[in-house]
Amino acid sequence: FNIIRGKGKILWRAFILPALTTAVPLIIWLLIVLTGAFGFTSKTPEDASVEKVSIRYSNTYGAFLTGENKPFIFELDDEKDTALMFNLYETTVAPDNPGLSVPRTLESLEQLRDYLEERYAATYDDGFGTYRIWYSDTYITLFFSDGTIKERLLPMPMIFTNDDYRELLRQNKQFYMAELAASASMSTVYTLVDMETGPLLTEKDQAKWVEPLMKLKAYDDQYYDAILRNLMSHAASVYAVADDTLYLEALKTAPMRIKVSLDLPREVDDNREDFDLIIPFDPNRDIRLAKIVEEALNIIEDRPLKER
Repeated sequence: FNIIRGKGKILWRAFILPALTTAVPLIIWLLIVLTGAFGFTSKTPEDASVEKVSIRYSNTYGAFLTGENKPFIFELDDEKDTALMFNLYETTVAPDNPGLSVPRTLESLEQLRDYLEERYAATYDDGFGTYRIWYSDTYITLFFSDGTIKERLLPMPMIFTNDDYRELLRQNKQFYMAELAASASMSTVYTLVDMETGPLLTEKDQAKWVEPLMKLKAYDDQYYDAILRNLMSHAASVYAVADDTLYLEALKTAPMRIKVSLDLPREVDDNREDFDLIIPFDPNRDIRLAKIVEEALNIIEDRPLKER
């Protein structure tokens, strides 16, 4: 529009409508962000119970050979499981959590994380130093008995220093595998992995899969460990959302297995054997597993012997 009509004077009235058009939506947006209006609320139905909880795992933990792993949604509908998960949620949205106070600012998320870390701090010692484990966001949906549905993306104390989280791992094997597939702390920090052979291992499988992997272990045990975690991540993502019969059948027929155990932090004195888990894998039936092994072996074959 023309605000100067050849007379060198600014027509201030011409600014009013464009200014209002810009300012009003901006003010409304700021009010929503600062107060949480029409958005996040920590309140839950008083007379309703949680019937189901779903967790969206966006992908694996970023391992270099599992980039093709697809996002998946894991559901909990057992009463004991949903109660434990709701406890984890309520820990985050506790009334004394400063990150949820209003008005909310850019520091609110950091305050929310600090609140959890002060109560459920965890560290990891790799032999060279001690590191703090940081919280990642959890995409969770709560389904209540009165029909209320709440979707949330926020950090939750899904970490080993939390009693409810450990109990959930103990009592739900598929949830355990979902975490192995997609949780950074589970996949890379607190897990110890090793390979075993299955009862139906054939000479062909021994020569095609087992022997090359054992040679890989002899060349570079750290690289071998990384490959097992890639295999674990993919296989666990399949079993986590499949019918339990698939896992039970694979235990009988798969030529190889990954034995998973937990290196619990010093803050936890639980029996470690409670968290031992076997993840069977069969590259003959799952082309992605075969591709992971083949890519791993190709990488090692391309490296000069002096670099191994």
